[in-house]
Amino acid sequence: MKEKINTLDFLKNNLKMITNKVPFEVNLALAEGAKWFEQSEAYELLTSSLNNGVTWRVLINASEEKGKWKELCEAFPHELIVKECDTPLLHIYHSVKLFNEETREDEGVAYVKFPAFDKSGALIVAGDELYDSEDEGYEIFDDEFEYLWEIGKEL
Repeated sequence: MKEKINTLDFLKNNLKMITNKVPFEVNLALAEGAKWFEQSEAYELLTSSLNNGVTWRVLINASEEKGKWKELCEAFPHELIVKECDTPLLHIYHSVKLFNEETREDEGVAYVKFPAFDKSGALIVAGDELYDSEDEGYEIFDDEFEYLWEIGKEL
């Protein structure tokens, strides 16, 4: 059985590796985006990286509570963009990427969770995968995120 990946560890480790390289961004597609405000460690990671000028693009479900995200966008108008998506988010997507000026390509890593619901209706993770920008899966999920980003509505 493969070891479960901790989302915050994934983001922290990858943010540390590229902090001296800019521009880079964090992209998230979240099924339960409100949890970022409920978990102090997640909120601290988000706000500290925003304070350090990291760009975050976040997709949330249209049914999601938007108030806290909107307040945070107002506090960080250049670093944080949140869009709501009417299309159901089929994956929970986290990526940290940068644009390589020499190759004119994105480089990065993505962590994708495949959600399901248990008998009580609670969201669970049925599977997860890590991809780097050289993997075909990375491009597929990155393209999916970009498509949803284009059709999403900014808060």
